[in-house]
Amino acid sequence: SLLFFIAVCFCFYLTITLLMSGRRRLGIPFLIATIVLILVSREPFSKKIDELFSTASNTFSVSPVSSDKSVSPVSSDKPVSPVSSDRPVKAVSSDKPVSDCGIKGSICSFGNYEWLVLEVKDDKALLLSKDVLVRKPYNTTYTNVTWETSTLRAWLNNEFLNNELFNKPASQEQARIALTTNINEDNQWYGTPGGNTTEDRIFLLSISEANHYFGKNSARIAKYNGSAACWWLRSPGFSSRNAAYVYTVGTVGVTGDYLYYVHNGVRPALWLNL
Repeated sequence: SLLFFIAVCFCFYLTITLLMSGRRRLGIPFLIATIVLILVSREPFSKKIDELFSTASNTFSVSPVSSDKSVSPVSSDKPVSPVSSDRPVKAVSSDKPVSDCGIKGSICSFGNYEWLVLEVKDDKALLLSKDVLVRKPYNTTYTNVTWETSTLRAWLNNEFLNNELFNKPASQEQARIALTTNINEDNQWYGTPGGNTTEDRIFLLSISEANHYFGKNSARIAKYNGSAACWWLRSPGFSSRNAAYVYTVGTVGVTGDYLYYVHNGVRPALWLNL
């Protein structure tokens, strides 16, 4: 919580002040208290820092580009969290979705889900799922990956596309999904490489797309089972061990989360031939 974050910062401030003033007997207990507070935190301490940083970064923002870079290479022997077994939740909406996905800003139905129409051009519409459909890690193993080689990209363009999006595997509607060329840019704040250009039918938004298509943080907030949830972006975070994401309050996390986190959700995107 915010109060917890403030408490940690206060303890850290007192620790530095006391140690620099020579009062070590008082400073050391505050140092220990600060470390303990960070260790018992229920979520990564970096997430609070990331939320503040990403909010400030929106002021300088990224240039609006429709194609973007992905998640960068990773290497570590860290243990991997168990893979989520959740299946995508079929959306039920009170917004009265329309069947025509050619109206920018509208909510339309396509396949088994409801979609927000982000852009319409050249007889195509860019769709983003209205809700977070499922919680999954960006990659199931903690190793060097980019968007190109991530397990989440493989799942979206195979299992989700063929078995989850439509009731029938060989749906004629599936042929309307365009093959999209995504130029996966590096993280402009940290220089983390995003990897090769990919061709996808289903993909995630990038950092620049998330900033371009949503004018304010509140517009990025998405729910999973009725509650606001974090959702992955395909861009890399501050290192190759992280992928960017959108936080529960709608800020863009350019620092990123560890690839194996199962609590972040998925909002698939696609270009639909109208």
